[in-house]
Amino acid sequence: MLKMDHKKSMPLIKNEDELSKCIEVLRTKRQNIHEQILKTIKSEYKKR
Repeated sequence: MLKMDHKKSMPLIKNEDELSKCIEVLRTKRQNIHEQILKTIKSEYKKR
């Protein structure tokens, strides 16, 4: 079982504005990951 490292844990979100910023950052990261996956799939497909 994983133990939480409290020194590195994120502080609690204090308000809706902070939550919105976090959500936007996560959306951007998700989109970047998705694009990278698609690029990898395309490059693997071209190798065949």
